[in-house]
Amino acid sequence: MRGPNGSILYVLCLNCLVLFILFSSGCSDFSTTPAGTAPSSPGSSSGATPGGIQDLVVARTFVQEGVVPPASALVVEGIFSEYDLPLETTDCSQTLCLQGALGWQNEAGWLQIGLSSNVDLDQWEPPGMGVVLLVDVSGSMGWRYGSHGLPAQITQDLLLSVIETFDIHDRVGIASFSRSAQLVLPFVEGSEHARLNSAIQSLEAGGSTNMEAGLILTRTMFQQAEMDVEQKRVLLITDAQPNVGATSPSSFMELAQDLAQEGIGLTVIGSGLGLNPDIFSAMVNLEGGNAFSITDAEQVPEFIDQNWPMLLCPLAYELSVEITPPARYTVGQEYGFPGEETRLQVASVFLSRRRGALLVRLDGGLFEELTAELGLSYRTVDGEQVNETLSLDLPPGASPDEEGRYFSHVSTQISTALALMITGAHDAAEIYQENHEASVELMSTVVSQFRSDVQALSGSSPGDLEDLRRELDFAVDMLALMESHARQGTLYGGF
Repeated sequence: MRGPNGSILYVLCLNCLVLFILFSSGCSDFSTTPAGTAPSSPGSSSGATPGGIQDLVVARTFVQEGVVPPASALVVEGIFSEYDLPLETTDCSQTLCLQGALGWQNEAGWLQIGLSSNVDLDQWEPPGMGVVLLVDVSGSMGWRYGSHGLPAQITQDLLLSVIETFDIHDRVGIASFSRSAQLVLPFVEGSEHARLNSAIQSLEAGGSTNMEAGLILTRTMFQQAEMDVEQKRVLLITDAQPNVGATSPSSFMELAQDLAQEGIGLTVIGSGLGLNPDIFSAMVNLEGGNAFSITDAEQVPEFIDQNWPMLLCPLAYELSVEITPPARYTVGQEYGFPGEETRLQVASVFLSRRRGALLVRLDGGLFEELTAELGLSYRTVDGEQVNETLSLDLPPGASPDEEGRYFSHVSTQISTALALMITGAHDAAEIYQENHEASVELMSTVVSQFRSDVQALSGSSPGDLEDLRRELDFAVDMLALMESHARQGTLYGGF
C-alpha cells in the first residue's frame, strides 16, 4: 500500500476500527523482524493496544455540543487507547511485550500491565490485501446532502483518502447498501485510483438500512473472486442503525463469525454520532475487534495519519491475565479490558503507535504487603501459544506520599487517574436521568479527585500535563452541563 503522498508506507498493520471478528490466520509473521530491516532501538519500542473502543471521540463531541454524553460513550479502554502509557521496565525484544508495575492510591493497590512491541513501525510493509469497501448510503447517513459534519461527508472524505493508499498488490471492490445491497465496483487492481475514485463519487443516497444485505453481498463477492492476496477484509463504514433485515446485536455477531470462518476480516468505522450502542458493542468485543469513531469530516486527515493502513492486522489473540495477589488482597475492579462479560481477558491485541495499558485494582491489604504474581498467556497470529509470568514487588524503602499515593511508574499513576475519572463519569451519566442530584454530586466528586490527581502529576512531562489538563476541562465541562440540567444525548440518533 502507498500513502496519500505516493510514498510507500512501511507502517505496520495497527489497530483500528475493526469492530467485528478478524480471521484467525493472522496478518503476516510478526515473530521476527523482516529481513533487511532493523528492530526498534532499546527504549523506543512501538506500542500495542487491546481491542475494543479506541477513543472517546463521541463523548467529547457531545460535551463540545453542550449535551451530556450517554454512559455507553464513556469507556476506559477508549481513553487508554488515546494515551501512550509506557512502562519499559526492560527492553522489548518480542513481538508482544507484557510488563507490569504497582501503585497505591485511595487505600488500594493498582496494577498496570503495559503492552508494547519490538516491531519497527517505519520498516514493516503491509501485505497485499483483498478489500471490499462496504458503504452505508441509507437515509440516516445523510448521503450527498452537503453538510460538513454529516456521516456521508465523513465517509466520502475517508474513502477518497483510503483508496490512494492501495497499490498493485491489492484488490479492491466497492459495495453499498440502503434498503438493499448494490455492487458498485467488482474487484479491481488497487492501483486503479481513478476508477475507484469515480465509483465513490457515483454513490447515491438510499432509504432504509439493510446492513445484513450488505454483509451478505460482500461475502458473495469474495466467494466468487479469484485473487492471490495475503488477507481478505471488508471495510464497513456506517452509523450502525439497521432497520431492515437483521437488526439485533446477536445477528451481526453471527454474521461476523460467518465471515471469519471464511478468512474474511471485518473492519467497521463508526461515522457520525447516530450509532446504535448495542450493535456497536456486539461487534467490537470479539476476537479481532476494535473501534474508532469519526464525528466530523475535519477529523479524517488526522485519523488517516494515525491509523491507516495500520488498522489492518492484529498482533495477538486471547490475551488472558491471571493475578495471584498476597494473602489479604483480593482482585477488585478491572479497567481497560474491552467488554463487560469477560474477566481479565482481551480478545485481541493490535500493534499501535501508542503503548497500551490494562489496569486492575487490588483491595483489602496494607501498602507494605503489596506484591503480585501474574500469569499471562496469548496466541500469536500464527497460532503459537505463549505463556509468561511476572513477579512484581515494591522496591526497598517505598512509601506513600502525604496524600497516600505511591507509583513506581508515572504511566501507572496516569492510568489510575484516567480510569477513576472515566469510570466515575460513566456512573454519573448512567443515573443522570433518574437521579439528577446524585449524578451531580458524584460528578463533583469525580472532578475534585481528578483535579487532585492532575496536581499530583505536576512533575510529569509537559505533553502529559497538557493532555491531562484537557481531560480535566472535559470533566469540568461535563459537570457544568449536568448542573445546568442539560439534555443527555443517546448514541442511537445522536443529539
